[in-house]
Amino acid sequence: MISAVLAAVLRSGREDFNNRFAIAKRTYQELDAQIFSNLLAECVDPFLQAIAEIRPDQVNVAANAAFDASLILIGQRLIGFHANCDSFGRNVWKQILIPGARIFADRPDRAIASIFNALCNLSGTPGARAEQWTSEVASFLPQCNHDDMFFAIALIAAWRCGLAHFRKTAIDVADRLPEKIVLQLFHANDSDGWQSVKKKLMENPWFDPAHPNQIPDHVRVVAEIGAFRGFGGPFAEPPLVKSNDEDILIRSADESWLLTADSFGSTLHKIPLAEFESGKNGEVLPKGLPDFSAKGKMTSFASSPTTLALTFEYSHRIKLLSLV
Repeated sequence: MISAVLAAVLRSGREDFNNRFAIAKRTYQELDAQIFSNLLAECVDPFLQAIAEIRPDQVNVAANAAFDASLILIGQRLIGFHANCDSFGRNVWKQILIPGARIFADRPDRAIASIFNALCNLSGTPGARAEQWTSEVASFLPQCNHDDMFFAIALIAAWRCGLAHFRKTAIDVADRLPEKIVLQLFHANDSDGWQSVKKKLMENPWFDPAHPNQIPDHVRVVAEIGAFRGFGGPFAEPPLVKSNDEDILIRSADESWLLTADSFGSTLHKIPLAEFESGKNGEVLPKGLPDFSAKGKMTSFASSPTTLALTFEYSHRIKLLSLV
């Protein structure tokens, strides 16, 4: 059974909703009407009821946004097909949107779009941790006074859960939050002021405030990224690396990327092949490297101010080493 709130919304917009489902079905051929109906009843209905208690004038806005988001989530197989995706897809409703209705009620469409956009980005990024993001941002809901505060927390959490390209924006956004909340987000010691933590983060992408003392004074492996495309990775051939002084650039076959990476994760961003070709090869390897002889012949290396990248002849993986 569905509530009177959802029933009224569906009744008043039946023709429009049916048309939108039919259009989505042409885009997502595996869109399942039963899974969709179950999602509306299980997750969307409680959210609309919560909105109705706070801002009844926003129920239709919330319903339209929720309807479209549900079509996309099921169509993209984030809900209803794979057990893990289905679990955290529904948990976004149950742990964030429904409990957070008090702060989302003024702009429910913005909340739905922003939160599920984050979920899609996290789910589509290798190594990113969507489930961790959901539970972390949910834990901060009681401390949020308005939706802008929540979205700032969600952005920082998305960075910490693997979206490395959010790094600079997230650090800037953190300045606008209460210091206590920021330190909690980074699992930093209460005795550390945010400005001190921020300085270390800006200087060293491999610094993790949760483990402030785990920074050796030598070159060390901090990450290994990439994989063969046949196994779900991005690289059709063993990759090569160059740099543009500030960033690591990667090429595999006729494709190229800019790498963003830090202690929380890594992301690849497509760039024109010409941009890679104009990059610089590494010239001199730093002293004190670990022994990589078992990996075979090194095919390329390049560095940014903080990170060294190495590639090997028979590997689709790139080793990243900290230089700071």
